[in-house]
Amino acid sequence: MPKAAAKKYRIGYQNPWSNAAENQAFHSMRIAAERVGHELIEVVTSNDIERANLDFVIATAVTQAKLTDVPTFGSIHAPRQTYCNNRPFFENLLSYDGYLTISETLERFLQAVLAGFGRKCETGKYYNTPQLLDLQCDIASLAKKGAMRLCYFGTNWEERARPLFRELSGRDYMRIYGPQAAWDYLGGKSYCGSPPFDGESVQYEYCMHGIGLVSLSRSHLLDDVISNRVFEIASVSAVAICPDTPWIRTYFGDSVYYYNALGTTAEAIADIDDAMQEIAANPREATKRAARANAIFREKFCAEVMLANAVTYFETWRDNRKQWPVATGPMIDVIVRVGGRPLEMVRRALQSIDGQTRGQFRIILVKYRKFDADPLINARWKRITHFETVDCLGGNRSKTLCAGLKQAQSPLMAILDDDDFWLNHHIDGLLDSVEQKQFSAIFAYSGIIAELDQVMTPCDEPRSIYKLIPEK
Repeated sequence: MPKAAAKKYRIGYQNPWSNAAENQAFHSMRIAAERVGHELIEVVTSNDIERANLDFVIATAVTQAKLTDVPTFGSIHAPRQTYCNNRPFFENLLSYDGYLTISETLERFLQAVLAGFGRKCETGKYYNTPQLLDLQCDIASLAKKGAMRLCYFGTNWEERARPLFRELSGRDYMRIYGPQAAWDYLGGKSYCGSPPFDGESVQYEYCMHGIGLVSLSRSHLLDDVISNRVFEIASVSAVAICPDTPWIRTYFGDSVYYYNALGTTAEAIADIDDAMQEIAANPREATKRAARANAIFREKFCAEVMLANAVTYFETWRDNRKQWPVATGPMIDVIVRVGGRPLEMVRRALQSIDGQTRGQFRIILVKYRKFDADPLINARWKRITHFETVDCLGGNRSKTLCAGLKQAQSPLMAILDDDDFWLNHHIDGLLDSVEQKQFSAIFAYSGIIAELDQVMTPCDEPRSIYKLIPEK
């Protein structure tokens, strides 16, 4: 297990789901985080992230984008078609500050995608895995009592797998767990309930029955992407029966048993039956395999190792970013129209300018209605050096913009509506793009985040990526 961390981090575990594998994984990861000196905090929305005072966030699902100033790294573990067949998911993927995966296929995919967008970004080694457990399976004892059973945990989200589980549910050795509604089609055969998502109960069932089944969707198989099942099984030295994939062969070798998941249902069932018979006939060999799988898990894939990897990735990412002193950077004129919105809303816009990681700013406040700007002008700012005020009472957008442009003095100019705000690396990213070009004049454009004024429940995300491309 990794040594206790020299510095404690508050890590956000962003998870939009309930009663899903990510919820089970959170409790495991939280326990592991405490062991190595960090705090793992479950968050759902951008509001949760901003309130939690986090050092960085691990986004567990590509359904959620980076929508705050907090460094956010995507945990990439879904097959490529998940990102390529859904534009919002693809845009969410592009929003992350960095990427974490244990799949070589997905690592190559990420590098190709990022190269196409002119980005260079290393990937870190991370996956949502179980913590180290003292709980260990006694295969010999189970075999002696004839109590060995094959356990499967899942939400049964892929209908293609139903024929396999219909056949397996008729086997005396089979035990199926998960949300009841997901397994209603089995008519109760072999269904054994849904253990709580507490980071230990799932592993306890593997330990009590001795054998676990790993099942992957066709897209997972074709992309050689793994699921958490193999790690949960190995964490308690139970025996794993797995799809025959290159990734599992590479990392677990002959420490698990295999079946052909890309063949027919009959072929898969025959392989699983053969594995069950082999385990029952030679429990000593099964015990040795399970011990090897457990050793591999403990050394390379336990949650304590995964979190240490994520922390190292964050620290490297942070140290590689340019650290711009407050008093440096080009002067940028920012035109802000004011008069129709509350003072505190305008303050939020100005705070987002002042919170930029690069640049110095001269604010041009253009008043289209009477507005007392003194509380803002007299406040203390870090990167905002001074203000100019312009009266254009009754002016529409074009007139107020022209009035502001006439006051611009700096070579660089930006516009910010008083009800909008910038994320803290907004200007740094635009300047980085501008400095790579050789034009005398340039328009730098970023994506846009939309924010709802109200949401139905606190668990609803108020922000979303609105656009990543300029208007035509």
